[in-house]
Amino acid sequence: MLEAAIDFGGTLTKVIVASGEDETRRTCPGMPNPDETSIAGLLREAGCANPQELDFLAVTGGRSARLVLSWDDVPVVAIDEAEATASGGLLGGAVAPAIVVSIGTGTGIVLAREDGTFERLLGSGIGGGTVVGLARLLVGDQSIARYGALAASGSLDRCDLTVGDILGSGTGPVPADATAAHFGRIGLAGMPLASREDQMAAIVGMVVQNAVRLAISEMTSHGASSLILLGGFLAEPGFRSVIDAHPMLQRFPVPIAEPPEYAVVRGALEAARRLRASP
Repeated sequence: MLEAAIDFGGTLTKVIVASGEDETRRTCPGMPNPDETSIAGLLREAGCANPQELDFLAVTGGRSARLVLSWDDVPVVAIDEAEATASGGLLGGAVAPAIVVSIGTGTGIVLAREDGTFERLLGSGIGGGTVVGLARLLVGDQSIARYGALAASGSLDRCDLTVGDILGSGTGPVPADATAAHFGRIGLAGMPLASREDQMAAIVGMVVQNAVRLAISEMTSHGASSLILLGGFLAEPGFRSVIDAHPMLQRFPVPIAEPPEYAVVRGALEAARRLRASP
């Protein structure tokens, strides 16, 4: 059996071609207007020599619901992005009911339930696209890998203002190293301008902290058992090093689905299998 799934993200397009237990994965720049020719080429790059031999093609994200192919023998199964996210989070090891946080171009938060149903909870315009956009403004037009390398060499302490900086200590349940103001230290009179490395680390820290704070609030509200992160933003090693060292995430470790950039497309593939197997 030969199956495939494509996730049309705002920044990156991800594809999986699966044959039994074997998977081939590919990533390419975003495809805002995918057509039959570009999809066939992408599938061939991912190891599917003849896309018309697929048992089915699952699609999610972007404008995938409007996709029309003339491959008569290949069913195209459109999967809601929230369902693909929920499914990908559970495949990544989250225990339902789970809060699944997808940090892609933006950030989406979904509740995945034990019975396979899902609920789209909220989203945020702060995500990987924010990191890349601010990085271009602050450090110039570089590659994602370069942004990651800069972030890994930087320090949040030279940009962010903490509760301890203001109060001299923590207060109640809030520890002294909790962020009081992202980039707030730079705004203090007499403070030197932070380096590009520090700026990049602070951008990454701001994005992930925003996502995790929202997710923890939703976890409490919905009585969820677990929380998991996924998405292309988390695939860059330099960004991950900032996340792993973040004080908030050292106190409250959050698992990341592996590989994070393919979690949603894997979820779409699994959701399509379930849909096709149902009566």
